Amino acid sequence: MKKLMVPVLLFFVAVAAGSWLWQSDKSSGGLDAYIPADTVIYFGGTPEEQVTERIMDYPISSIDPAQLEELLEEIGEVPEASAPGQKLLRALMLDFAAQSTSYRQLFSHYGIDLSGESVFYMHGIYPVLRMHLADQEAFDAVWQGISSESGVQPTDEVRGEVSLKRWRLTPADSADYVDLVVAQQESLATITFLSSLDAEGVEAERLGLQAPEQSLASSGEAAQLIKDQGFSDIFSGFVHLERIAKGVLQADDSRLSRDMAALSQRAGKPNPFTGDLAPVCRDEIVGLVGSVPRLVFGYQSVSAEGESIDIAMRTLLEMKSQSVTDILAGLRGHLPGHVNGDQMAGMAMGIDMDTLVPTLTKLWSLAGEQTFQCPQLQQAQQQMTATNPALLGVFTGMAQGIKGAGLSLYDLSFSQASGLPESVDFLLSVATENPELLISLFNTTAVPQSSGRLPKLPMDGAMTEVDLGFLSPGLTAQLGKQGQHLVIYSGEQAASAVESLAQESLEPNGLMSMSLDYPRIAGWIDTLPDSLLSQASGVNGDACMAHARIRQAVRSQPMRLHYRTDISSAGLVGETEMQMLPAVAEQFGAEDLAGRYEVRDLNQNCGQPPMIGEELVNADGSGSYKEFDPTGQCETLNYAYSWEKVGGQLRFDIADGQFRDSCDEEWVELEPHVARCDLLPAEGGFDCIYTDEEGEGLYRYSRLP
Repeated sequence: MKKLMVPVLLFFVAVAAGSWLWQSDKSSGGLDAYIPADTVIYFGGTPEEQVTERIMDYPISSIDPAQLEELLEEIGEVPEASAPGQKLLRALMLDFAAQSTSYRQLFSHYGIDLSGESVFYMHGIYPVLRMHLADQEAFDAVWQGISSESGVQPTDEVRGEVSLKRWRLTPADSADYVDLVVAQQESLATITFLSSLDAEGVEAERLGLQAPEQSLASSGEAAQLIKDQGFSDIFSGFVHLERIAKGVLQADDSRLSRDMAALSQRAGKPNPFTGDLAPVCRDEIVGLVGSVPRLVFGYQSVSAEGESIDIAMRTLLEMKSQSVTDILAGLRGHLPGHVNGDQMAGMAMGIDMDTLVPTLTKLWSLAGEQTFQCPQLQQAQQQMTATNPALLGVFTGMAQGIKGAGLSLYDLSFSQASGLPESVDFLLSVATENPELLISLFNTTAVPQSSGRLPKLPMDGAMTEVDLGFLSPGLTAQLGKQGQHLVIYSGEQAASAVESLAQESLEPNGLMSMSLDYPRIAGWIDTLPDSLLSQASGVNGDACMAHARIRQAVRSQPMRLHYRTDISSAGLVGETEMQMLPAVAEQFGAEDLAGRYEVRDLNQNCGQPPMIGEELVNADGSGSYKEFDPTGQCETLNYAYSWEKVGGQLRFDIADGQFRDSCDEEWVELEPHVARCDLLPAEGGFDCIYTDEEGEGLYRYSRLP
């Protein structure tokens, strides 16, 4: 059973990630009435029609089937040697990856009804996904195809009005079993697992045939979560850490605890999480985890005005101890406003260095005051109290007055000839109540060590030009004081941001923040010069493919993201503002791809790739390719194929072909096979991440007259 855990978890993570935007309404009391009140993970919501329609053509975070194949091989999920379940779940995950070009493609393929209720939760150790279907034939066809691909056939059952398909995941000769189950009752589908460890009545409850005595609907936990946290009905959920601790340590009588006990009994071994822990240790560990009982999350608002979708999301790691949150609040520093501006990327840390050591000392003292009966916890407490955080004062004394720091990168360009940085638009700021101390430290430490590259700063902080020639010849920046901030910056956008710092006070406003503008990052990556790429490929043979993968990943997520963490009286807060921009229009229509191309090999040198062949792509869905020897004197490979365009991919069915290693050797027949090409825009054509049964490669297609 342990061997099944990785593919099981991968599958449910994939399915959950694909459907989390459109979950069911908690207040409906429908499916929630069948969710046990002791579930450890739950999320849901109600779809918003305008947002749903707008996002249908949005690309899903790229899931590459080839990379998934490699991952499955690394963890031992090799089809020839695996159990039936590993073959089945492998086929399912590869099917999911193949259909993940866009949400429209994904949900159409699986036949999911986005306007209907659906929920994801844990029933003991088993995940459960329940959802409504818009196209039952499409849903059935998926499972038929997966059965055919894996060679694992299901058994059929009927329980009342519910039809079940069960795939045995364990070897046929195993005394115990785990089954993947897909149940359907009209348009409602349930995907979960059943096993030989299930007690009487558990199967009916997990399949939604029988409601638990205490459900999530009757407890009101989900509804209360929305009310307490100000979440919208569109999406919210939780991971209940205290219940997980109680369950895995078997410190209560929950479904998770009973499942853990059944696993231990069947294995004939003690629970690995309890080991030699006495009951008092389990209770005290649960008590510690109970001080941070839940991680809750949800949308606070979603709007679809204009061309973008704006989402405000909040997460909270709950903390029960008011003493702890009050102490941690003393760490809050100042996050400069420029990090949330219009930059390519930004990062800030807000830590009050004057309170860092006192805060840690208070936490150490608070932990030392706890009384434990558990020997293991007593030992851990003794080891912790043997250290003294006050020693950090030796180092933090030099940072006296610092409240935070921030870095914003607006632009970075490289020379086409040398590949070295040509210009940089950036701002690094340090918020401090004692700028004179930092200026003095700079003049007495950094300047003497710079071999004359850095000038002394005036004590009044007047802007002074500094040489950045150690990065690239000719680069300079301005260094000085602006208001209560020490800054070093270069570039027009940075200069504008510096002006705004003059009136920015050092009010505590958080612990950390970051921002990313994916379209700007994608544009920057596309403009990296060939000379730089050639240098990178000379150092690392995988650099060209890595560059292409990064281009592909960043282009697939047209969004702007701002994230901030803070401490409140309720716990550790994370706030995310996400602007989802219109999906990038496909630059390669099927009709636009037809033509004759020169093909260059980018695998070893993506800056100056050698020409290796020519390809003809016909508008009728046929094509041909020929490859030459390194001297260009003869062909060493040729084949014909049929093609179709699916999302951002070309998929090939290669039927007729031949190859040879040199001009003097005889031709060898090429076996029929399938391949695909992930398309990336390039000047005069496109780049292709080509994948077939032998692996993957990177090629540039340049259109010929």
